[in-house]
Amino acid sequence: MKKISTIVAAVMITAIGWAQSPEKMSYQAVVRDGSNDLITTQAVGMQISILQGGSEGTPVYVETQTPTTNANGLVNLEIGTGTTSDDFSKIDWANVTYFIKTETDPIGGTSYTITGTTQLLSVPYALYAKTSGTSAGPQGVKGDDGSNGSPGTSGTNGAKGDNGSDGAAGAAGAPGAAGAAGAPGAQGSTGPEGDQGVQGTKGDTGAQGTKGDTGAQGTKGDTGTAGSYGAPGAAGSNGAVGEKGDTGDQGEKGDTGDQGIKGNTGLKGDQGEIGPDGKSAYEVYAANHADPDQNEAEWLKSLEAERQEGPMMYTVTGSDAITTSSTDKVQVAGMMVSPEPGTYIALFNAQVSGASVTTQSFGSKQGADDLQTLYEELMEDNGNTRSNNVFGNNETLTPGVYNVSGAASTIGKLIIDGGNTVPNPLFIIRATTTFTAGATTRVQLMGNAKSENIFWVAGTSASTAAGAQLKGTILAGGTGAGALSTGADTILEGRMLTKSGAITQGARTKLTAPSGAGVANLGSLASFAMWSSAGAVSDVGTSTTIGDVGNLGKFVLSITGDHTGDVYPDGTKQSDIVTVSPSVYSVYQNGIEVPGSARFFNIISGAVSIQAMITVTTENNPVEIKWNVKSGEAALENRTFTLIRNGY
Repeated sequence: MKKISTIVAAVMITAIGWAQSPEKMSYQAVVRDGSNDLITTQAVGMQISILQGGSEGTPVYVETQTPTTNANGLVNLEIGTGTTSDDFSKIDWANVTYFIKTETDPIGGTSYTITGTTQLLSVPYALYAKTSGTSAGPQGVKGDDGSNGSPGTSGTNGAKGDNGSDGAAGAAGAPGAAGAAGAPGAQGSTGPEGDQGVQGTKGDTGAQGTKGDTGAQGTKGDTGTAGSYGAPGAAGSNGAVGEKGDTGDQGEKGDTGDQGIKGNTGLKGDQGEIGPDGKSAYEVYAANHADPDQNEAEWLKSLEAERQEGPMMYTVTGSDAITTSSTDKVQVAGMMVSPEPGTYIALFNAQVSGASVTTQSFGSKQGADDLQTLYEELMEDNGNTRSNNVFGNNETLTPGVYNVSGAASTIGKLIIDGGNTVPNPLFIIRATTTFTAGATTRVQLMGNAKSENIFWVAGTSASTAAGAQLKGTILAGGTGAGALSTGADTILEGRMLTKSGAITQGARTKLTAPSGAGVANLGSLASFAMWSSAGAVSDVGTSTTIGDVGNLGKFVLSITGDHTGDVYPDGTKQSDIVTVSPSVYSVYQNGIEVPGSARFFNIISGAVSIQAMITVTTENNPVEIKWNVKSGEAALENRTFTLIRNGY
């Protein structure tokens, strides 16, 4: 099957100094076959239609011609001189939108296999200008408003309606009886003193000693694993207050009285007189120039656009499907023209399909692999060894890697200052054993410091004391067992991650996973607030967690508090997810992107359309369309690129 690549050129012929203008437009087309070879010295059949009002509008003029291609595959013809039963001179070019439709039979018959439709954005000047002096000129500037007519006589006000009678007041309900005060609860017993632990690495329990897991209020807590000297067990709280007595029922509300009848509307006043006609455009011009240097005819002549030489329109089309997976800008196949000098409106329209990328959903095994990758990345830089293992007490921390031999901790105010030079500065604090955030910890971020770029890495366990306020991701279990816990009322803007150990939350803990994309590679864990590669994960009923949670292995995963996010238990399998691959289209002139022409389309399939204004100053200055995808692949078909001369 043959195809045709067309360069459409509609030229309005103006005969300077004559009363009438030629009723015709010139048209050019280059004809190629299915192998993209030129069809030379051969007759082709063509039907040209002028459509009014839209691309599917009413044909106001239709003609057929059978031109012969030259040695370069080019056909030349004049629209308005072909075989037709219509009158080209009857087309009213003023104030109406027109489209030109071409239909072509490459073998010279009337079996038209190739169709193209393009809007005529600039009305051919010569065809419209022929009516100047014989019909109304351009609409003038709106005239001054006429004076208001005399107001009509006001109508008589309607009589006021009677007020409705008030409804009877409802009877007040009897007050409910006061509930009896509950008896004070018995004081809980004091927990036993913990056994003295062996001097050395602390166990997997919480901070300071560490205390055993706290049971329900008033109940003795379990004894913690032997470590350093255990703190005395917490005193039992007072018994619960007795329940409040029931409130008495409220009395019923009385009925509302009926609304009064609305009064009649007064009569409408008479309409005022119509003001005088406004001034013509020239009268407005003359009124704003005390001594106008042009008469009306000269002034109207000065409004005419300067004629530009060359074709009015260039068009190239392509219907075959093409694809790209390039993330760099490449030419859309066939979408390039080399117009003569002039100012043009560039229009590109096409149909995109299959703009998608396939990714995988979260899987438990992948989560463990991504945490190991993150840990190795955070341990790559040697960093600087710090003699003071305590961070805080109004200290300011600048970007870098900080090594602590033994246990690291925070206390008091700690300022983490990212400065204003690097957009995403990285902070890594590494302890060879444990990490503890003290109860008075208050972390303040300055400059470009962000919680998603702060990492607290512990060789073994990590914890926060009650009331601590910390920012950044805690990664425990780097080299050994790494239980991870928060004390009551902890506020953590970050993540709780461990390679090996359980994760627990204290009462009223608030954990929020950062939403920004950090510089470290978290992989599939980027949306997680809690993850253990080998341990149980649980919160409490009063805690709040924002972010996904999950674990690997046959361990408990229990989320009972306020949680926003997904839960991924052990055994979660990966699956393919097809998402949109955004594509970008731009107009390029002589190899340089035209400013403001780029358009971003976040669709898998649908129509794409861009336009731009360009000025060509020299010949052989190509104008083309380029595209690229952000990821994946996109397909494009039914594409048309048109240049329409501005001010022809």
